[in-house]
Amino acid sequence: MINNLKSPSMKMCNLISIMLTALLTANAMAVLNENFFQGKYKLNDDALHMYIGSTDSKKFGTFTIDLGDGGEVVVPDLLYPVGKTILGTRVLPVADETADGSIEVDKILNEVMYGDAEAKKEIFSVILYHHPEMHVATFDKLNDALRTEMGITHAGAYIGDGKTRNAPVDYNDRMWDVAGYPAHIYAISLKGENQEVINNNILVSLRILNGHNGGPVFPKDYKFDYFRTFNLKEVLDFYRAWIDPEFVRTDINQALGFPLNYPYIKLLKEHPGFKTYCNEHITIAINLGLNLVHTRQGYIDIWGQKLGTDLFNKAQIIFRDVTKKEAEEDAKTLNLMSADEISQITGKEIPEELLEKFKRPLWKRRIGSNILPLYYNPKIKKFALALAWKPETTADIMAHFIRLYANFTRVTVVRSSFAILSFAKEIYKRLGIFPDEFNQLAMKFIEKMIKQDIRLHSSRPLPELNGFSVGRLKAGHPQKKIFENKYFAALKKGFAPLLLGQSHLKKGIQTTQLAIKELRPQLATLEASLKADESNKDLIKKIKELKEKIKDLQASILVMNAQIKFIPSFDKMLDKIKQATPALTLPSNVLSNKSILNQRKTAMMLRLNEDIPNLKELSLEDLAWMSFAINVHKKDGAFSLMDLARDIRPKVEFNLQFDKKLKYIQYYSPPAIIHQIARNMYKEKDPDLVITALGTAFDQEEVEEKSDYDQNNDNINELKESLKQLFSE
Repeated sequence: MINNLKSPSMKMCNLISIMLTALLTANAMAVLNENFFQGKYKLNDDALHMYIGSTDSKKFGTFTIDLGDGGEVVVPDLLYPVGKTILGTRVLPVADETADGSIEVDKILNEVMYGDAEAKKEIFSVILYHHPEMHVATFDKLNDALRTEMGITHAGAYIGDGKTRNAPVDYNDRMWDVAGYPAHIYAISLKGENQEVINNNILVSLRILNGHNGGPVFPKDYKFDYFRTFNLKEVLDFYRAWIDPEFVRTDINQALGFPLNYPYIKLLKEHPGFKTYCNEHITIAINLGLNLVHTRQGYIDIWGQKLGTDLFNKAQIIFRDVTKKEAEEDAKTLNLMSADEISQITGKEIPEELLEKFKRPLWKRRIGSNILPLYYNPKIKKFALALAWKPETTADIMAHFIRLYANFTRVTVVRSSFAILSFAKEIYKRLGIFPDEFNQLAMKFIEKMIKQDIRLHSSRPLPELNGFSVGRLKAGHPQKKIFENKYFAALKKGFAPLLLGQSHLKKGIQTTQLAIKELRPQLATLEASLKADESNKDLIKKIKELKEKIKDLQASILVMNAQIKFIPSFDKMLDKIKQATPALTLPSNVLSNKSILNQRKTAMMLRLNEDIPNLKELSLEDLAWMSFAINVHKKDGAFSLMDLARDIRPKVEFNLQFDKKLKYIQYYSPPAIIHQIARNMYKEKDPDLVITALGTAFDQEEVEEKSDYDQNNDNINELKESLKQLFSE
């Protein structure tokens, strides 16, 4: 979701989150870096060539970082569990505009969700479109390869029989269209609830949100757009406005300067602060479907007897209408019926009898029923309470990036540090936080990271020490000083572009100032031309692009000035760490399973204890990263470093930005978050939510059957059993 990131740098604030995310994602599967094609199908050689430039199927779905010094790092980012200890891809062929073009997908989904491949039940699944062809890049070009998004660029829903639902509504003509752009498929489950009930309840939400009012309005700048449903009240108000055109939010109208009686639906459809990008649409449907039980009583529990009954009656009418239109359009698109048959189509009723089995929506689990109707319980205004997952901050998104693609134990601490520092401009553009402020916070993380890197290097056995590590040697041993001098000589050499870069930065500032000076007359000329032709869209576009370019150059000057001021502080920090090195290399600081086990006593580790893998299988690199993650997540007083990064607020409040023509974003729900949850990479989700990757849809022309398929090695039964067990939890 973040676009203009430049090279070895990348936003630091994230680091923070990254720690948490990164922290304990090292389960047995996460350490694998090869693809395995699970199931009956695989990609044919032509498809593999198209995606990865070779027929080496093990590389599919992985990303290779070229470090530029002969080294490389392989990240299995687009893969998912296809067995207890295996990451890979389940290839599923699809074809559009044909009635049976999705039969293989439907069989798998029905078999896993309902235990019967031929079941004729409603399906809801999330689909994530991604770019496996972007599978290699140098470290400084990771953003160009969409790595801040994990290569995942669109989220939609698949509802069976070849039908997809999206924002924008007409995306792919409501079909797959996966040629060269495959889509992962995920089940959304809730512990203790029947999968059919969950699928149907989310589907009611999705069908009403997608099919009524012309569907969601898609923002132009969708990768940098507001996410407003960050608590349960906002989710419920969004839905109420969608089905009740007279619903008014006087609080928002007053804050934004609209008439107090201005309908909320008009804001949702027209105001730039409320438009709905792809995964925002899916996120709202899921949060609504996991909280609002679509029965008369379910609505009464939320809004009370009178309003709840009225809203449910409205929903019933809308549901009939949208399902009728949906069936008519799908029949025409897929050539399923004759014109006469289409004219006889009627809408569906909300399946109340089935949905009455949904006894414990998320709000009952997290808020309780002490105050009813729920809408009047102040807890629904609490950030992310009873939502499927917490919306991400910029810090979270960048944290995942660092964890996967700039982990100091894999790419070196220098590269990782530069990656963090280079986030400065993007943080400024997205939150209004000045680079000076950002750098000071970034340095705190870098300091802790370097200390763990010292522990890592001093814990490694060395041949010259007969297999001993420097950390095992007694204090004062001459080899410790040798280690210290070599380590910091290499560190200073690595950081030389920053420490010795003042003259280069000053020259860069002068060059950038000159570039801005040259662009201003061009802008003035275009603006003068626009006065004579105010409807000229081409001129408007050019003016907007030129203003953005000037704004970007101005941000670059701020960053370079901040770096010049930062150099003495950074140099001082390195000296401080060097003075602490003798203590860091004591035997008590050698990385070990025991050193991690001792950290279980912290509040964080108690909370995440279940996610810690078998420590006997962890490498020193894993231990170093986990120690770093634990360290930045420990609270120092009221807050941890991670808390500080995630809690950074935009410099200008949402309701004041539009008059000032500013745009700062605090929360996101990017498509990649679904995949991260399925891969156990994102911890900030409801503990009862389970997301399971079930397969990947490819165009049938890219697929062939496997000659060596062995049903006994297929993990379908494991998937069926895991979803079945959720019902009893």
